[in-house]
Amino acid sequence: MNAKLRTSAFLPLLLASALGVTACGGADTADDQVMTQQPNEPTLPQAIAPQPVDQPIVPVVPVAPVASPTDAAPETAPVAESPLAAVATPTGTKEDDGTPQLPEDIRYTASPAEAQLNDGVNFLRQNDLFEARQHLQAATQTDPKSASAWYNLAIAQYRAGSYDDATASVQNAVVLNPTYSRAVVLQSVLFLRKHEAARALDAVDKALLGRPQDVMLMSARARALVEDKQYQAAIDQCIKGIKVDQDNPELMRTLGEAYLAMGREGLAKMALERAWTVYTGDAEAPPGADEKLYAGKKTYAMRVAHGGGSWRGPGSEAIDRDAGMAQIYYMYGQMALKRDEVESARDQFMKATQTRPDYAEAWNNLGVCWIIAKKADEAIEALNKALEIEPTLLEARVNLGSAWRISRDPQKAEKAKAEYERAMKQDPRNPAIHFDLGILYMENPMPDVGGDLERFQRALDYFQTYLELKGSGVEPKDPVRDYIQEATNLRKIEQDKRKAKEQGEKDAEETRKQKADEERQKLEAERKKQAEEDAKREEEARKNGVPPPETTPPPPAEGTTPPPPDGTTPPPPDSTTPPPPSEPTPPPPAEPTPAPAPTEPTPPPPPPDPAPVPPPSEPAPSPSEPPAPPPPSDEPPPPPPP
Repeated sequence: MNAKLRTSAFLPLLLASALGVTACGGADTADDQVMTQQPNEPTLPQAIAPQPVDQPIVPVVPVAPVASPTDAAPETAPVAESPLAAVATPTGTKEDDGTPQLPEDIRYTASPAEAQLNDGVNFLRQNDLFEARQHLQAATQTDPKSASAWYNLAIAQYRAGSYDDATASVQNAVVLNPTYSRAVVLQSVLFLRKHEAARALDAVDKALLGRPQDVMLMSARARALVEDKQYQAAIDQCIKGIKVDQDNPELMRTLGEAYLAMGREGLAKMALERAWTVYTGDAEAPPGADEKLYAGKKTYAMRVAHGGGSWRGPGSEAIDRDAGMAQIYYMYGQMALKRDEVESARDQFMKATQTRPDYAEAWNNLGVCWIIAKKADEAIEALNKALEIEPTLLEARVNLGSAWRISRDPQKAEKAKAEYERAMKQDPRNPAIHFDLGILYMENPMPDVGGDLERFQRALDYFQTYLELKGSGVEPKDPVRDYIQEATNLRKIEQDKRKAKEQGEKDAEETRKQKADEERQKLEAERKKQAEEDAKREEEARKNGVPPPETTPPPPAEGTTPPPPDGTTPPPPDSTTPPPPSEPTPPPPAEPTPAPAPTEPTPPPPPPDPAPVPPPSEPAPSPSEPPAPPPPSDEPPPPPPP
């Protein structure tokens, strides 16, 4: 039985992982200069080409609520912003090259916090978040009106997982400069991470009022619309942005994501292929341009060199090439996973993590593939990596519990439950967590319940909570219904087993009592019969004038010791005193003694005493034998009769 696996589907772009950080609070640099990719950086050897659509998308694993934006390490890009940017007047325009005429970049004087800001950004590039925050906080204290200082502090706080602090800092940057595009994009990403798509849309729409053709803001708005499941509106927004910047890979990736969400895989692949070509394809010189300037260069490198105007027109990008290519791999992995092509999906997610090692959502979905393949160790490793990058990624936390659940660890049930409970603390009303806990209790003996009957009931309770939290969103073919039926059957079997056991114990007790009663009745009958026989013998003896014979005591009950005939208490079984004899032993008869010799004058001898009566046990002497002489006596003989 497999639980629903929480795939990080249709995630926001890697905006937070690649948003540029700036080292200026008014420095003499352009506010839209992007330095995220060197022109001569080698491209990946293998490109993804769209495959023909030969079957519809059939989701195999139900998709959990959309995850928040990834939190990987951001790339750095110098950006100069100032509160004056909102009211500054353009100093010039570009030459007419077929693109909309946008203002030139505005230059600013140095900020008094520039040194602290530069140090903070350097530490941020080294991923020393503690030192980065210390210096950037000092920069905001030295120059509280530096939007760049607040923006970079928000980046550091975001990467450290302090989302509330990051939201407050980036809000300061936006208040100081409402058209600060990168700050607005980061603000929308923070809102999306909290699943607040409406607030993200509101923030971007306000910024677009001041910069209606800012492609970076258009892309951020399309991203928020996808998260809000307004897929057609997102497609319309992408098309509008592509009219301004036809080679913008971010807009094309978001377009492909929206098409895929609507089940139009063929169009999704076409959009992703076009974005891939921008990242890896050779640059082509526009009409009238010097071809030598484009020879041997890549399209993306030329976009970076060209950059966007101060109004974020053509060439503006919010993230770098590696982040963009990683998301394309990720999207192809999602397509394969929907078609149940697990091995292909796993390969794509692996490429995404290799291209962007801090891509938490890709690590999560790689873990999902390993879970489906029953590779618990690999799944645990991938999911722990996702949580190391993004500790609050709920999908990864829930999937880690499922990975422990299928492992061979002796304590797998306890470890799985611990992960589910951590996820429960993070989002108590998440239906998926209750679903997985129900499966855990249904499959494993749990130490916190009394027995199998109790754990099956606990599983049913979790499944019922899942249905209540889902409400009207429960689909007719939701697998929870099958699990509920299975848990109900298992509970019924366990109830029958318990009833049978109780009945067996009851029957055994009744049998024991019946046998004891029969033994008691048999003993009473024997005693009664013996008493009747004894009474009959006594009656016959009285009629014959003879002493009554000894009565035979009734047989003792089984396992008891009969009392002695004299009524004394018998010694205990282990006593060393020998038992008394059943009958007294008569003394032996005396030996006959010869009569003394007579003397003169001798009186006549007295008549002999009658012969002694022998004891009943000895036979009487024969009449033919002479009587034995009496024994000698010291007493004088009695006088003779007169």
